[in-house]
Amino acid sequence: MEVSAIFLISFGLVTLIMLLTLSRPRQLRWGKKLGLWLSNLRKWWQDLQEGIECAPLEQRLNELVKRRWDVAERLLKAQKLRNPNQKRKWYLEKVIYDLKRGR
Repeated sequence: MEVSAIFLISFGLVTLIMLLTLSRPRQLRWGKKLGLWLSNLRKWWQDLQEGIECAPLEQRLNELVKRRWDVAERLLKAQKLRNPNQKRKWYLEKVIYDLKRGR
């Protein structure tokens, strides 16, 4: 958890510096700047959490396809075409489930 806290702090500082240096005060007010910063921070945090949740599933899938990640990506892509608008975790669980059942 310490690593994610360090990433969170560093991302926040970098984003704040970018907003302060790149945006013009007349075009964006501080409230809007803060809203943009919080939106970016929230998106980054969700992506980080999703990556943490998916890491064990990706490892399990990698073991099931005998370390052939190209096969795993092809299976994931096929599931995305069959079932659009799902989260990555769902696709990983579905592919693992199908591989275990021999589909």
